[in-house]
Amino acid sequence: IDMKGGVELSQFKDAPNLLIPIIKEKKDVAPTLERVLKEVRRRLVVFEKMGVVNIQAYNQRHHPMMAYWVLVIDELAHLMLDPTLKKDSEILLADIAALSRAAGIHVIAATQRPSVDVVTGLIKANFPVRIAFSTASQADSRVIIDTGDACQLAPEGRMIFFMGKTKTELQGPF
Repeated sequence: IDMKGGVELSQFKDAPNLLIPIIKEKKDVAPTLERVLKEVRRRLVVFEKMGVVNIQAYNQRHHPMMAYWVLVIDELAHLMLDPTLKKDSEILLADIAALSRAAGIHVIAATQRPSVDVVTGLIKANFPVRIAFSTASQADSRVIIDTGDACQLAPEGRMIFFMGKTKTELQGPF
C-alpha cells in the first residue's frame, strides 16, 4: 500500500512475487486489508484441521508448502489521518497484526510522522516489534518505542529495535 501515488514502492511493481498490484487508491485499501485478514483466518483454520500451530510446522509436514506473505504499508499516516480510511484501516491492521505471525503473514508499516494519531494505542499493542530510526523529538521516540532513546540517534543508519521489553541499538546497512 503506497498512498503517495506508488512513488516509494514503484520499484517493486514488476516483482515476480507481487501478489496484487501496489495499492495507490483509497478505495482499494479496505478491500485489500480485508483480503489479507481473510487469508490469515483461512490459514489458521487449515492449521487447526492439520493439527499444527504455525506455518513453519505446516510446511514441514505438507506439500506444496504455504507461501509467506508480507504486507508493506508505506506512510501509515496516509491511512490513519484520513477520516474515511482510519476506522476500518486501524481495526483491520490491528486484527491482521494480532493474528498473522503464526499464519506466515507479516506486516511492515512505516511512517515519518510518529504521532499518537498515526501510531495509535491499538496499533502499538498489536505490533510487538518496532524499529525507530532517529526521531526529531523525545515525544516521537516515545510514540514508537515507549522511551526517548531514538531522539537524535547518530550516526545515520542507527536504530532502536524494540521487541517485548528488549530494546537494542543497531546499525542499519545504509
